[in-house]
Amino acid sequence: MVLRRTKMQSHSCAGAAGSCTLRTVFLGHFSLPEALQDAVFAAAANAQKARDAGRHPIDGTIGVLTDDRGDPAHPLIFPCVRQAIDAMYHDWERHPGFPYSPLLGVTAYREAMKRLVFGAEATVASISAAGGTAAVALNLHLAKLMGIGRAILPVPTWPNHRQLLEGSGLSYTEIKGAMPHPPSPEQLLAAARASKDPVLFLLQANAHNPTGHQWTKEQWRVFADGVSGSAHIVLLDCAYQGLSEGVEEDRAPALLLREAGVRLLFAGSSSKNHGVYGLRVGWACAVVSSPEEERQLEQWYRILTRRMYSTAPTFGQLIVAKVQEEYQEEWRRQLGAVRTGTDRKRRVLRDAFPEWADSIEGTGLFTMLPLSAHAIARLQEDDVFLTHDGRVNLAGIPLGRFDEFLRKIRRVREGITQSPAGTPAG
Repeated sequence: MVLRRTKMQSHSCAGAAGSCTLRTVFLGHFSLPEALQDAVFAAAANAQKARDAGRHPIDGTIGVLTDDRGDPAHPLIFPCVRQAIDAMYHDWERHPGFPYSPLLGVTAYREAMKRLVFGAEATVASISAAGGTAAVALNLHLAKLMGIGRAILPVPTWPNHRQLLEGSGLSYTEIKGAMPHPPSPEQLLAAARASKDPVLFLLQANAHNPTGHQWTKEQWRVFADGVSGSAHIVLLDCAYQGLSEGVEEDRAPALLLREAGVRLLFAGSSSKNHGVYGLRVGWACAVVSSPEEERQLEQWYRILTRRMYSTAPTFGQLIVAKVQEEYQEEWRRQLGAVRTGTDRKRRVLRDAFPEWADSIEGTGLFTMLPLSAHAIARLQEDDVFLTHDGRVNLAGIPLGRFDEFLRKIRRVREGITQSPAGTPAG
């Protein structure tokens, strides 16, 4: 980004202490493009304003698992995570405190993630990351170093994918499917064949954000066969392992691509499936063929993380490692209960609006309601908050308020349908 120098400006003001002159430090000297709000966080901020005003909004904006309050500021705490923290506290004399981790992160966490995704015997180069976002970013920068200049991005997708691609210096081509379904493997492969250079595919492994729709096993096989043997790279973003169909089921695309010999980068997050959002716990890895390749790529991971933010936060890594080493059975059971609850809400929503069944079908936290911008704005007036495109986090709406949620959607739809001519339709 080029900042243009402009003439320094000053402004007069009058305050309690008398008159003063304010000089603009940056914007009077440099010209910046208009800064746009993040759409998801802007929607969440509107819901928070409603809470601050003493109201009780239905908040489906931010993708967190919430308790019965339905407030993203109070995420669900897994009992096994609480157990792990309690055990660490009672053993505090042996706790190392809060040192920097090594550049690659806490070994016990990295090994736990490798076991969860690829199995203990897999050969990968890996690094802990400051959440799933940083895991994606590290791998995009690594791909750029490998000579990749362009990415293929199926849409719709998590909005931050675009910003991360732009921040890494990669150009990208968006490939659209027939909404609400993702583009087919054949569409993506055709786009890659049209490129004279290797490309990177940025794909979501499961629990698709924002639609909830994902490829079938057969579609993953078609894609793997089409990419195998090429110089293309696949970056698999797996933010929700265990929250789509199950811990083992949700790692299936990663195993399939590895077994097909695809050049595979992987970005994992422990935020949702351990409920440790603000502790920023993620994992980036590259599937490699030898210890020497592992050594070289891990050295590049060290260089990249040092450039970006040095080391990932330590405490969350220690918690997740503790859960996986000592409380994994409880963790799987509790994760299954969350998944069951979210699936139930999806069924209730589908049964209430059978005409939307194709949109609502899917797995994971999210679905996209086929509502107009006008209808979404009307819902917000009624203290129901979605993102601007109709995405709703089902896991953020308590089951006890689901009837209220459905009732308000019906009321808005009926009100728009009955509006005079010229009023936008819902």
